[in-house]
Amino acid sequence: DVVPTLLDYCGVAVPPDVQGQTFRGAAQGDRAGPRDAVFAEAYGPSGYVDPGTIYWYRRRAIEHLPSTSPGAMVRTGEWKLCWRPNGLHELYHLTTDPYEQTNVVERPEHQAVRRELEQRLLAWLLESTDPRS
Repeated sequence: DVVPTLLDYCGVAVPPDVQGQTFRGAAQGDRAGPRDAVFAEAYGPSGYVDPGTIYWYRRRAIEHLPSTSPGAMVRTGEWKLCWRPNGLHELYHLTTDPYEQTNVVERPEHQAVRRELEQRLLAWLLESTDPRS
């Protein structure tokens, strides 16, 4: 979103192959903003994990966790979903658990929220992935 925002301030049209949206309105006090969720990708090492690496998942340490493709995250005002190809997904209700201490990804009462966030994340990944890569 940085590039579209800077181009907007400069009065330059955003090229069609540039991802993101301008945050000029938000920077000038518009509290609505261009979207209601934040998305991110995290790339881990491919096929190699530093022997000293420890990944904390559900309050237990998993050593030497291999990662072969990127994980992704979607965060709304109320929820955060971390999706990983290795199946170690996380879902947090940020209103009641702002420090992300209780992963509720497997709880039956949260499956509708999980599915909705997974669909939003998939749509974002399809929209933002470069088809040439």
